Amino acid sequence: MRFFTASLLIVSVLETQAVVRYVRPSAAGLGNGISWTNASNDLQDMINQSSAGDTVCVAAGRYVPIRPANDLLAIDSNNRNNAFVVKSNIYLYGGFPDNTTSVWSDRDWNAYPTVLCGDIGTPNDMNDNCYHVLILTKNADTASVDGFTITRGNAAGSNSIIVDGDTIYRNYGGGIYNSKSSPLLLNLIINENMADFGGGGICNSSAASKLANAVINGNNAQNGGGIYNAYSTPTLSNIIFYENSASSSGGGIFNNN
Repeated sequence: MRFFTASLLIVSVLETQAVVRYVRPSAAGLGNGISWTNASNDLQDMINQSSAGDTVCVAAGRYVPIRPANDLLAIDSNNRNNAFVVKSNIYLYGGFPDNTTSVWSDRDWNAYPTVLCGDIGTPNDMNDNCYHVLILTKNADTASVDGFTITRGNAAGSNSIIVDGDTIYRNYGGGIYNSKSSPLLLNLIINENMADFGGGGICNSSAASKLANAVINGNNAQNGGGIYNAYSTPTLSNIIFYENSASSSGGGIFNNN
């Protein structure tokens, strides 16, 4: 009986160990994400499968969201509600070379750009791009996003959608929409995103994100071309802002309440 109980304990511990999943621009092998050799090409599916403490490693390349943020089990490649939605306590790392032998010491987000792009429709036409490229909600608290370029989101819509119980407005946060969450955002380039009202690059809504080692450039909105903060307390460290613009207030940053 003692042996049986011990065996159950060992199995339980093994089952709760953190898992690493792998993503490449083109699926490889079995495509189930268990290794670089069998990497998936569906980043959101790997996030969906992950549990608290798991890591998703993403190889260099361009990734567009293919799942609606309010229905992450569906695939709809041309839906402007598509976005990458991050779960709580999940760690996303970009900057790996796109091969089957990559190890952690090879990771270099400058040499191996890993691009999350909202350009889902006609290439280089912002009018049919995703409203948001990356969404973090209250269920993404303590998540980490590290080593990505986030680009070409266009929050030029009306009304809203519900994501993980949070209301996400389609005219805020073209690059990143961060609602009621406290993620760690590191080593990012956030560029060429737009929003009709607030936060071309980032919208923080009742959030307390920590942003470090980032370049925020070429974003545009009515308010807060680079970042729009509403009822939020973000921490910024080692950030470069340039060539962001706003038609009303805050080309670089707009702080509201």
